[in-house]
Order: sequence, then structure tokens, then C-alpha cells
Amino acid sequence: MRIKNSNLSIRIFLFIIIFSSINLITYAQRYVGLNVDNDLYFGIDRYYSSGIFLEYGYINKYPNDSLNNWRYTSRHFTLGQEINTPSRRLTSDITKMDYPYNGWLFFGYEEEKFKDPDFGYGWGIKFGSTGPEASLAKFLQNTYHKLILNLEPLTWAVYIPQAFHINFKTSIYWGKIIANNLKYVNVSNVQVGTFRTSAKTRLGFQIGSLPGLPFFGNRLEQIHEGISFFFWSRVRIQHS
Repeated sequence: MRIKNSNLSIRIFLFIIIFSSINLITYAQRYVGLNVDNDLYFGIDRYYSSGIFLEYGYINKYPNDSLNNWRYTSRHFTLGQEINTPSRRLTSDITKMDYPYNGWLFFGYEEEKFKDPDFGYGWGIKFGSTGPEASLAKFLQNTYHKLILNLEPLTWAVYIPQAFHINFKTSIYWGKIIANNLKYVNVSNVQVGTFRTSAKTRLGFQIGSLPGLPFFGNRLEQIHEGISFFFWSRVRIQHS
């Protein structure tokens, strides 16, 4: 009975850790957050199947009479892990696998400068390691499957090997007011590197009372109470 209670406690603890998506501390100038992506929310577990991101960021604001044209400079730090899984994850027959297992453990830094809350640009860097052991992906995924789901460990029969990778990223953000509480908004970014190369843009309409671009990352330029909705589409080109 004690063993069962102990296992139950472990499962509840891991459930809280794995499924949390929270801002631990949030106020006007900085934030600390834990964000988790997991395909099992939707009953699937394939391709990009898990992401865990511990985030911290802060902003420096400059007065209107400052010589600096970019009134807001924010810095964002991420310790993250991504896991990729083939669609037929329960087989050990490599001929039936359409995608290799992969883990990616990285540290990321981004700096973003905004002239006003509706226009800015950013750049960033990520570096880390792939590989089932170096990324901790195989251990964490199989521990989760065993303790939370009562499933057999996944085989990791075919995987991207361990290697050091580095990626660079640039972004541009902007919004244009069309009418009262209606704004056209867009974010575009390009990343290149040894792990992933991609270009994508997300555009749409922001409706509501919130200022700035609250749907594009952790925006700290203006913090106000209110509500807004975002209707969007995305174009993405990627090579991994």
C-alpha cells in the first residue's frame, strides 16, 4: 500500500511539473514563466510531441526625451527542451518509422527593441545539444510514459545523433490601427543555423482594448487591463 501511495505521489508531482503552463512571477518590468507543449493534450504524440521552456525576461524603458530612438529594450532568456517522435512510436521496426526520434536541449537569448508598442525588431541566439542522452529527452519521455501513462518505454530505435548546434534569429513586429479597437498586426522572423533553418510570418487582426502587440511573445512595453482577440494565419518554410 505504501508503494502505491508513493507512486501516486510521484505521478501527481510529475503531472504538475509536466502539464504546468504558468507565469510564476509577472509584474510591470519582468517575468518568470514555465511553458509546456504536449501533444497528449489532443490525444496524439508524434512529430513535435513535447516542449518544456523555463523563461525569464525584463525590460528597460527610456524617457521620451532620451537620445535613444528605441524607447523599449527587452531581454529574454530561455532554458528549453524539445522532443520529436515518429508517428508509429510504439514499433521497434525502423522500416516503419517515418521520422527519427530527437531531443534538443538548449539555452536561448533574445533582445527586442521597440520604437513604440506597435513597432519593433529583435535578434536572438540558441545553442545546445541534440541526442537522446545529452538532451535528456529519452530519459524524461520514457519516465513520463512509465509513471504517468503506465506505458512501455519508447524504443528510440532511430534518432538524430548527439551534436552541438547553434542557431541565430531575427524578427520584426508591427501593428497598424485601422479603426477603434481594430488593428492589423504582423510578426515575421527568420532563423538560420546548424539545427534549424526557417522563415515564417504570422499576420491577422487584433480586436479589443489591449494596446501594443500582446499576442507576440512576452510583451512588457505597455501593461494594461483589458481584453482582445486575435484572428490570424501563418506561412512557414522550414528545413531541419
